[in-house]
Amino acid sequence: MVDQTPNPQELYEWQKPKPAFQFGRVMNRSFSGLFRNIKPIMIVILISLVVSSLVSAPMYFLDSTDPTALMQSPSYWIITAMSSVFGFLFFMFICVFTDHFAFAHFTNRPVKFRYVALRSLKLTIPILFIVVLYFIASYIGMIFLIVPGVIISVGWAIIGPSYLHEETSLFGSFGRSWELTRGYKWWVWLATIVMGIIMMIVFSLAAVLLSVTAYSGVTETDISSAFTVTAFLMGLLMSLSMYLALALYASFTTALYTELRELKEGPLAEEMSAVFD
Repeated sequence: MVDQTPNPQELYEWQKPKPAFQFGRVMNRSFSGLFRNIKPIMIVILISLVVSSLVSAPMYFLDSTDPTALMQSPSYWIITAMSSVFGFLFFMFICVFTDHFAFAHFTNRPVKFRYVALRSLKLTIPILFIVVLYFIASYIGMIFLIVPGVIISVGWAIIGPSYLHEETSLFGSFGRSWELTRGYKWWVWLATIVMGIIMMIVFSLAAVLLSVTAYSGVTETDISSAFTVTAFLMGLLMSLSMYLALALYASFTTALYTELRELKEGPLAEEMSAVFD
């Protein structure tokens, strides 16, 4: 007798079951990436707040009794422009810095503060450049049709970590991000929506709490003398809240990247051992 048992049919790549996206693990990593590294992250945030305050400090010495004259003053616009530029750079620096520490935490690799800070300074402008391109492309997609804008924003959601943690060129990070998100775009979109809602709720509660705290003890008779100091302190606290929110979102993006790489390429802990040596 001849064994006529048919050979199992070979499955194509698209027919093979893909690993399940672990939504809970991504969200848990997002918060642990921030809070397990809160000390170094808070150090760079405080440094950013000090420098930003020094840059914008001359604004408090301008005569604000006449708003029209203030708006026409060259000094006002110079200080505003400098504050905006430094603000964007600090925002991106904190995101890149958080990304490094979060990824090291996810892959169980120790990192040194000095190394991460210097590498983050070096890569802040390149990352800012591709992030601006990302938002421009997403916005154009949203203008013409909503669906293409959503697909672009999801497909390129992890361009930052793709550039930072792989030997990928700056523009190659767009293709790498698209490759990693292929097959999981709906999960990435859902996770992004959920994280956006969480950040909006937390930030709104922080804004309300700061407002109530700042003005609770100020009366109409002394508001004129207390307003400048109160406004300055509120500005610092609001900036702190914004920096922490950005750090959380950076950790979330890195958690997405780590999850997608592990789903497609296996655990990263051993593979990434040489990255932070």
